[in-house]
Amino acid sequence: INKDKFDKVVAARCEQFSFPNAVNYVQLFADASAKYPDACIYFFSMDGVGTWIGATPEQLLTLEKGIVQTVALAGTLPTGDEHQWTDKEYDEQGMIEFFIDNIFKQNSIKNVRISEVETLEAGNIKHLCSRFSVKLKEDILEAKLHKLLGTLNPTPAVCGLPQFEASLYISQNEKMERRFYSGFVGMQMPNTNLNLYVNLRCAELFNDHALLYAGAGITANSDAEKEWSETQRKLNTMKDLFNN
Repeated sequence: INKDKFDKVVAARCEQFSFPNAVNYVQLFADASAKYPDACIYFFSMDGVGTWIGATPEQLLTLEKGIVQTVALAGTLPTGDEHQWTDKEYDEQGMIEFFIDNIFKQNSIKNVRISEVETLEAGNIKHLCSRFSVKLKEDILEAKLHKLLGTLNPTPAVCGLPQFEASLYISQNEKMERRFYSGFVGMQMPNTNLNLYVNLRCAELFNDHALLYAGAGITANSDAEKEWSETQRKLNTMKDLFNN
């Protein structure tokens, strides 16, 4: 960042969590759904991918009745009025707004609406969030939807800005496999409606332990201790379920 190679990079980490007791996966999914009603809750087990559970707050892309929506999500603080947003979080959220706005322009998509920035609570933490929406005709959707999805992913919430330079740094310096963390998950309905989320708060499950994943967005104004604490709070999203 000091060498002006990129403005933001998301550094991720993985932590092993041993189960104190046998885990009932059905109950785990039910607990996650009850504890995080505003998140996308999923559970799946697939050959080659593993067994995963997640409670992720970040919408990647939705499509319903021709309306495409996505969000600019950034900044992380504990919930509660005593924790107030600073210029660091607003600057980071502004970077992501600029990125998404530019993605729509790259794909020649006009008349995009952007909401005011609001606070979105996700369990024990909160984020800054603004929403993008645009109504597209069917022929435009067919021509541009998959290209739009491909250019949005990986988002600045899991990669950084600019996208290529940040992803190159991650590939050269991160000492773990992200696996399904930082990918995306969701459903495509028979009527072509889509509901996709970035896979953020998640855990890969094994017989007697889980691997928990979290990341922190590093910018020029970041404080190392605060960023580390941020990853701890994010890991606790899944830890709290296992400790029930």
